[in-house]
Amino acid sequence: MNEEWIRLSEENKELPPWRPTRESCTPFAGIELDNSEDTPLTEIISVMDEIQKDLMEEERNILARYDENLKFEEASLCAAINCLRTDDFVLCPVCKRNALHQNKQVIFCACGLRIDTEYDAV
Repeated sequence: MNEEWIRLSEENKELPPWRPTRESCTPFAGIELDNSEDTPLTEIISVMDEIQKDLMEEERNILARYDENLKFEEASLCAAINCLRTDDFVLCPVCKRNALHQNKQVIFCACGLRIDTEYDAV
């Protein structure tokens, strides 16, 4: 890293010379920023700040959508459990998904099962 910094400082005279200190490990250590907008480093930092803000906003939106989906799935699961808790219907023994319905002496399911109990006295 020392060699790279020395090579870069030789190419660009605006960079300070490399002095390995404990503070040199922090970003932009030893570099004095003037407040003029003409400084490329200031422009880069402002662009990076905007990118960081955009990424944080996108992360918040993703988390909000995730929470909405989680609440919807939880509500759907609770509704399905409440529907299954009632003893008002019997599940079809063939498809094991739909409820059996009765119309007079005929018991039927949406899957196509049809049992005519008129003559069987079931």
